[in-house]
Amino acid sequence: MSRWFALLLIALLPAIAPAAPLDPETGTEYSLRIVCRFASHPLLTPDFRRETLREIQGQVGLALGPLGKVETRELDAIADDQRTPLEALFAKDGFAVLETYNRISTAKTHFVQIDFQEGRYDVQARGHDGMTGLAGPTLRRQGTFERSLVARLCSLMVMQDFGWVGTVDDASYQPQLGTVVMQLKAGQLGQPMNAWVRKGDSFMLSQIRQITKRGTATTPSTSETVGNRMTDVYLVAQEDAKGDRVPCKIIQRYASNAMPKHASIQGYRGLKLGTITTPVRVQLVDATGRPIRSPDLRVRVLESGFEEGNVPASDRDEAPLVNGVFTTKRPYSHMAYVKVQVGPEVRAQIPLALLDERVVTALFRLDANADRRARFLLARNDFQKRIYESLVVQSRIFEDLIIRERKGDNRAALKLAESTLQALKDDAINFTSEIDQLRTRAEKDAPAEVVTLAPSEQQIQRLREKLGDLQQHIDQLKIVIGQEDNPAITEKNKALQAKLREAELRRKQGDYDKALSLYDELLEMNDNPMVRERRDQLAAAWKEKDEEHGKARKFIGVTMPALTTLDEIRAQVPEMKKVVAKFKSLNDRLGFVKMEAAFTQLATRMDEQIQPLLEPMDDEGRKALEAAQMLIKEVREVLNEVSTYLREHPAE
Repeated sequence: MSRWFALLLIALLPAIAPAAPLDPETGTEYSLRIVCRFASHPLLTPDFRRETLREIQGQVGLALGPLGKVETRELDAIADDQRTPLEALFAKDGFAVLETYNRISTAKTHFVQIDFQEGRYDVQARGHDGMTGLAGPTLRRQGTFERSLVARLCSLMVMQDFGWVGTVDDASYQPQLGTVVMQLKAGQLGQPMNAWVRKGDSFMLSQIRQITKRGTATTPSTSETVGNRMTDVYLVAQEDAKGDRVPCKIIQRYASNAMPKHASIQGYRGLKLGTITTPVRVQLVDATGRPIRSPDLRVRVLESGFEEGNVPASDRDEAPLVNGVFTTKRPYSHMAYVKVQVGPEVRAQIPLALLDERVVTALFRLDANADRRARFLLARNDFQKRIYESLVVQSRIFEDLIIRERKGDNRAALKLAESTLQALKDDAINFTSEIDQLRTRAEKDAPAEVVTLAPSEQQIQRLREKLGDLQQHIDQLKIVIGQEDNPAITEKNKALQAKLREAELRRKQGDYDKALSLYDELLEMNDNPMVRERRDQLAAAWKEKDEEHGKARKFIGVTMPALTTLDEIRAQVPEMKKVVAKFKSLNDRLGFVKMEAAFTQLATRMDEQIQPLLEPMDDEGRKALEAAQMLIKEVREVLNEVSTYLREHPAE
């Protein structure tokens, strides 16, 4: 704590909490809601609908037994105000909404759509799992001509993709061996889980995170929990489940840290896939989605993993090219391990979950260097995003502390500050270890990209520096809390202390105009010479030097906070660069601090714009994503200049 602040307390006498660990819910039954939508057709009568719902509930309930509670509902019979948020979205947008809905809840919801066309009952079904935030991996479509079999068909489709859930035991993670142990939901209810989870079963992996919604001047930030699928990462059961536990092997396409740690990450869960036995059909495509045709391409498929040391010939299969699709001569179960070669060199190892008999498309790059570089950039970009998220958390925490302290809840503020500080310290330690691993990987796979890690190192250093500000405020809060019940301290002095702490927090945030205003209010209440000196020093440093300097200050204080769309942000990047040059010419450290805070707010708005583009389905979508990625690169370069200046010019 600074000496002047401590002296003043004697004279007066006086973002985001880290995510909680995941509950595996081993002693809790599943809650499954099956929501049916019936097409408008004379044969789909009210009696048929009621009977179908009743039979589905009975059949699925019988299959689950004590492990789950089942409810069936007809979507169109539910009043709008009685629908769950997911049901409301499905009613509007259909199955497509399941791809993007990732909120964590305690329930499973399986949607079933029943139609009658050309003499056949057509059924479509897909579920969403609340514990992982993930949709079932595929939309199932089946049909029957028998009216009496519709409910049975629906029940079988629901159970195929029921999706048993396991929570990764963090202590069991062995990165070098690529193994984990999962704890199965409902695994301690006394039922044999090995009937449902067996050796060879595959799970897709979900990263469970807390994300923050920005608060207002009077309300603190709030958070919600979401799940995001880890792309091309699977967990494969190495044994039948025993009790509530199942050991798993981590299978992934790209060598990387499959389960990174971060303050916002609660943990990881697996969702069992409804895999089948089928021949493997895979089509290799380039980044534009076009099939790759090359006489040098060779595809081989293995049954038990990518290692071939002692694999018998019967477990390997050459997949000849048939009509542009590599197709195996025999069926495989659960997972297929596809090796792609160009000549004698293995260029890709692609794990495929076998969900149905359709052709699976897989991205592949013929240029070996391009593929290795792309894999490194994928890992680096994820790493940079997590660093920036930690900086956002650090920036927002001060605003949340201000809101709590204004309400007089200093103990809650202290608890939040201490827990956040510890989480961010852990992040800094993890980042330091991870960047060393990335540097080693870059030297091997993408030597030209080693220099691109320098900005990340600077951001880690900035995070460490900012943690000092948070520690200083914690020390101040402890002094204040220790004096709360002291009768010698008047209410006026307590108010002075609270206002002084807020002024200092505003100063750390780069909100200098508000800090000066608070200093002025303090001086009106009590003309303390130390406060006046503090105020005058800030006023002198914050004073605009010329007209262009004033315009630059206005840009970071007014224009940048108002930017919302990617197009608006892109149009202002040249002006951002001009502002950086102006601040450098005047050695304006305060301007850079405020600009860094403005970038933190900008990052949240950019993320909201970019999220819908992450899974483009056509050329237009891919172009939009590429443009967004280029914008991120440009903005990050400007931010790196700001962070570099602040690191090289520490506060006095």
